[in-house]
Amino acid sequence: MVKPKTLSILSFNILGMPLLSRKYAPRLKKIVEEIARIDPDVVCLQEVWLGATKKYLVRQLAAVGFGHFYRPMAGRRLSGLLVLTKPKIFAPQKYFFAPSVENFSLPLTELLVASGYCWFELSVGGQKMIIVDLHLSVDWQFNLASAQGLGLGRLAELSRLAKEIKNLGKRKIIVAGDFNLEKNSSVYRKFLQISGLDDPGRGSIFKTTLFNLYRWPMAKSGQQRDFIFTKNLDLSKIKVQLLWVQPFPQIGCLSDHAGLLMALKL
Repeated sequence: MVKPKTLSILSFNILGMPLLSRKYAPRLKKIVEEIARIDPDVVCLQEVWLGATKKYLVRQLAAVGFGHFYRPMAGRRLSGLLVLTKPKIFAPQKYFFAPSVENFSLPLTELLVASGYCWFELSVGGQKMIIVDLHLSVDWQFNLASAQGLGLGRLAELSRLAKEIKNLGKRKIIVAGDFNLEKNSSVYRKFLQISGLDDPGRGSIFKTTLFNLYRWPMAKSGQQRDFIFTKNLDLSKIKVQLLWVQPFPQIGCLSDHAGLLMALKL
């Protein structure tokens, strides 16, 4: 068997919410088509709402070679993570954050969306790696000011993850997901500092604005994107690419976040 020359990982918050999001069915179909076209080895998704969304994605992507999946659930929350891979997954584990309460206010979405992370091991091209799929809580109170150094809820969650990463020592690690962070904000910089992670996409430039897809009035979502961070990997062997920053005809934006694709030369 020929060893693969690269490991590619795609991370995307799909906003896979039936009924309450716009163009749900055509967006989901197009997401499957795009994943099949890009053909990554690992897909890390966030906001996969309800069992029906998970079943559709698993069934459709199994037809194009994704033979393994992992969907950790947290209690009765309706939305969570979904990982699909071509290589076999080993030793999957999960951790979910408690719903974030701010000023005695508990946003409804915090009860429905399972914020947290899962991780698993892969053996690819003779190399063992740990892959993490993550969705942080939205820091509702300070979200608009996060670039100015706030975002305390997310920082607490990131500190929990950073401790886990440090305990893994010299192992090769890839952390993908929706961090609800703004690039170069103080929380972003603090997380890289306390975790020892690198951002191979540090130079990626976002040139467009993605629009709200909920079925109720909200501000434009702005330049939201997934991130992929690494540790103990050679950054010169990594390339990253922002995905789906432009609307599709008759569909519009695939999500209110941009996806990210990382290719690691083995």
